[in-house]
Amino acid sequence: MNSKKLIADLGGKDNIESISHCMTRIRIKVKNPQSVNRRQIAGERNVIKEQFIGHEYQIIVSNNVEKEFASLQKQMHSGRNDFTAIEWKTIPSQILVPILSLYTTAAIFQGVLVLIKLCNLVTANSYGFLLNLIRLPVFCLPIIIGYSTAKSVKLKPIAGIGFGIELMAVHHYFKVFPNYVGSLILVILVCLTSKMIFVFLDKKLGVA
Repeated sequence: MNSKKLIADLGGKDNIESISHCMTRIRIKVKNPQSVNRRQIAGERNVIKEQFIGHEYQIIVSNNVEKEFASLQKQMHSGRNDFTAIEWKTIPSQILVPILSLYTTAAIFQGVLVLIKLCNLVTANSYGFLLNLIRLPVFCLPIIIGYSTAKSVKLKPIAGIGFGIELMAVHHYFKVFPNYVGSLILVILVCLTSKMIFVFLDKKLGVA
């Protein structure tokens, strides 16, 4: 989809209250549904279906909804201050949605592995190795959360990955968090705080 044209067909930036996405569709809350050029949007490349549910306009795309959403969001925020460009209300979904397919796949593989084990098709050692391999995304959750959080607040993803690795190390070696969830919450807070610091430096000092 052409993001610039899509925004025009949605009635312009002033007609758009917020944008978010799920696994298959881009969700756009608009002020005036009558300003949306539905026929033009329906004919866009990669659009399977478009529909209104109340004031929320949904665009179902054929593939790579994250890429289409990122392009639309970037176009929406072009020319605006980096801090005000962040859609704070959509951050939770932007953090969690990218990892849903990963963990769904891991759960399916774990179920298949259990069935294989019950049928005695793998040895105990092989089963243990494969199970740990499948559970690796759970162990690396702080890194994944750091990556998706950084992307959602327009911080460089490598910074979020670095924060996740550091907090995993701190949790593993020093046990400073009461449980594993503590490191997940902290990596989100560290990413948000870092973004605020960088925006402040850029705005006040022009060095970030």
